[in-house]
Amino acid sequence: MKRLFRLTGRRGDVERDVADEIRFHLEMRTRELVAGGMSEVDARVAAAEAFGDVDGIGERCRDVRSAREGDRARRDRLHGVWQDIAFSWRTLRTHPGFALSAILTLALGIGATTAVFTVLNGVLLRPLPYPNHARLVSVWTTAIIGGSAQRELPFSAPNFVDLRGRAVPAPLEDAAAFKSWTYVLGETGEPELLPAARVTGGFFRTLGVRPIAGRAITDDDVRPGAAKIAVIGHALWQRRFGGDATIIGREVALNGERFTVVGVMPPGFQFPRGAELPSGLQFPPRTDLWTPLDFSAEDLRQRGRFHLAVIGLLRSDVSAERVQRELGATLRTIGDDNGLAAVSLGAQVIPMQDQSTAGIRAAVLLLFGAVALVLLIACANVANLLLAQTAGRQRELAIRTAIGAGRGRLVRQLITENVMLALIGGAVGVALAVLGKAWLLTLAPSSFPRLDDVAIDGTVLASALATAIVAGMAFGVVVAVHATRGDASSVLRSGNRSSASVGRARFRQGLVVVEVAVSLVLLSGATALARSFTRVQEVPPGFDANGVITARLLVPSSPTRSFAEQGPAWAAVFEAYLDRVRIIPGVDAASAISSLPLSGAWESTSFTIEGRPAPKPGERVEAQYAVASSGYFEAMRIPLLEGRGFAATDRSESPSVIAISRAMAERNWPGESAIGKRIRIFSDTPTTIVGVVGDVRQTSLIAPVQPMMYFPLAQLGYPGMTIVARGANDPLALVPALRRELRAVNPQLPLDEIRTLAAVVDASLAQRRFGMLLLGFFAASALALVVIGLYGVVAYGVAQRTHEIGVRSALGASRCDVFRLIVGEGARVTAIGVAVGLVGAVAMSRVLQHLLYGVSALDPTALGAMTLLLAAIALAATGIPARRAMRVEPVEALRGE
Repeated sequence: MKRLFRLTGRRGDVERDVADEIRFHLEMRTRELVAGGMSEVDARVAAAEAFGDVDGIGERCRDVRSAREGDRARRDRLHGVWQDIAFSWRTLRTHPGFALSAILTLALGIGATTAVFTVLNGVLLRPLPYPNHARLVSVWTTAIIGGSAQRELPFSAPNFVDLRGRAVPAPLEDAAAFKSWTYVLGETGEPELLPAARVTGGFFRTLGVRPIAGRAITDDDVRPGAAKIAVIGHALWQRRFGGDATIIGREVALNGERFTVVGVMPPGFQFPRGAELPSGLQFPPRTDLWTPLDFSAEDLRQRGRFHLAVIGLLRSDVSAERVQRELGATLRTIGDDNGLAAVSLGAQVIPMQDQSTAGIRAAVLLLFGAVALVLLIACANVANLLLAQTAGRQRELAIRTAIGAGRGRLVRQLITENVMLALIGGAVGVALAVLGKAWLLTLAPSSFPRLDDVAIDGTVLASALATAIVAGMAFGVVVAVHATRGDASSVLRSGNRSSASVGRARFRQGLVVVEVAVSLVLLSGATALARSFTRVQEVPPGFDANGVITARLLVPSSPTRSFAEQGPAWAAVFEAYLDRVRIIPGVDAASAISSLPLSGAWESTSFTIEGRPAPKPGERVEAQYAVASSGYFEAMRIPLLEGRGFAATDRSESPSVIAISRAMAERNWPGESAIGKRIRIFSDTPTTIVGVVGDVRQTSLIAPVQPMMYFPLAQLGYPGMTIVARGANDPLALVPALRRELRAVNPQLPLDEIRTLAAVVDASLAQRRFGMLLLGFFAASALALVVIGLYGVVAYGVAQRTHEIGVRSALGASRCDVFRLIVGEGARVTAIGVAVGLVGAVAMSRVLQHLLYGVSALDPTALGAMTLLLAAIALAATGIPARRAMRVEPVEALRGE
């Protein structure tokens, strides 16, 4: 039987080989029995009985043989692959210049793509860090106000209480409301402003997040008369309390009151964060502290005060669309029951994953698309390099074919070489992506959501690996098709002269056409964004930001006492501090404002005009408002157009006065003076307009100017104000004096968010600058790759056509003729690429238009300039090889013939 396992042959011959072997053994035994005197018939029967189960033995033999053949085939394949890898490594080492060029080009493309995908994955694709992330939604109110539809409106306290009572557990498994708050931590050490949130009992339960120590806020904590408690964040616990395990149960001083710490949240939990919520809610970039949100009887009467954000947890068997319909119907019923039928209350339900990235989704996808185009150009460049390098190896491949290598074997070898090259480039690209990610995070504005979730993880590495493998396979297939096509004998007969076909040359030129077209698309997009950014910078903000320092100051307040009760005390602290700031050497003017322009903070309210009919429900008149101390318009250099600013006589016991903006005066009193007109805002007491000032861009430089009202601080106290001090010299030099004077007024009050007003304006442009810089960088990278690609194609073409150029020169062609020939071919490729790129630029304009301000994405002047730039660069890239072609001597070129 040993011979049975030494059989050789193809896997398809196993059946026949086993049958022949069994037949051989039976014949030999039959002959032995016949030779011993047995008849041939009996001998055959005896031989078969002695052999045993022929079919069973044959089946077992076939199984063993098939397994052996399979093992040998796998070993042969692995050995072949290892040979291909070893040969590929020797090939790369033999051509280090080519290998280095291809690896660096791929590394740049894959590295840039991986870095941007890291941001895309962390910001858009990665689930929110909450156990219930898939079912979490943001719930907003919709209404008809002033005749226009309003969406993503916060909730009022009574509307939330009514909705929660009817919607949980009907369409929602749970729901919670929360609002931004700020506390002054008065423990040992420097006082610190803590960004906080007041939340209802179901807040942590809805998110599905539990404290790592202690407990969360429950429904019992928001009942009237409940003890004052707080849950602190992990970062605050480590920073101010040293991670003390005995923090649970300890009392801390917040806004001058004692709160008991009952829980510590896990690391990284900072919700709510302003970058993930509409800017009108004024949430800070992070939250360090959570306290219970209880509703007073006065809160539950203010149905028209929209100030609460609401999150909900969907039941597992319902969709967000169904919940939106059901909640909308519930809110309409609530509105009808409370005299708000005219405003047509409704609901808008948005998955929290979408809510957190709504403002930047288009920009991130645009940047990823741009970097993908850069990767496409890099791949086209590498493909050209590979085709050029493989063309030089045609004789080697022809020899291998002549000595027996099949086409499949050559294709596998070339694919292996290219995949190895791509994997090395991908590995270098990942290293570059680590640096690129850090650079991107440095450029990204602080308002960019979920930056903490941006990390190079397994998903990112898998995408980089997949990109490298796909690119390598694509290169390998393209190169293999071109390299193995044609007759090996003709290549061997041609000697050292290239046998590159016209088809191959056109394919390589086609790759350059793609590069030029993509580059023009990116250049046109980057130019449009740059011009748009310039236009935004030219928009006057309505104030002079030069030479102004700003700092946030919060006076402790109690949520259980009204603003009217605490207002005089707040105003007294700010006025005392400002009196000291104004006499600091170098300070020209100082004041305070509740909502600093372009800082992301703003508030609005409705009002009625005395002497006019009260507006119908749904037609109320609204305006933004801010509380300002005396001298604010002078400190900000906001022009006074009519009347006066705030004076020392505007006290709490004096008649109520306000100043309004030009937009509010023109909207409500067109063609007449607004001075002396009276309106009613927060109460039935009329307020007299004493001044009209210039319009200020409150929310952003490109948002339409909104009507604005300014209340004097002495008449409407406010706990949190931004100090603005104008200095003759460097405003940052005033910071030590500002801190010193505050300690003299109240050493327990901290100054926070200290920055120049110019920095505030600059920060409002950060997101636009981020997109412009990145797209510009990618466009410049694409342009550099185009230069390399065009130069490589032309230079290789000159090298391949040395014999042809020599013949032309020998027949009388001048050097100028040769120069025109080479440059003309490069210009033709560039012209085709530009034509294709213009079509792409038209498509890009539709994507970009909503991101632009004051410019058109299809500006003929800008497109013309980019086309001329590409033409000039193409001329430079083809000029060097063309000059080399001019120096070809006919004798040297023809010597090989």
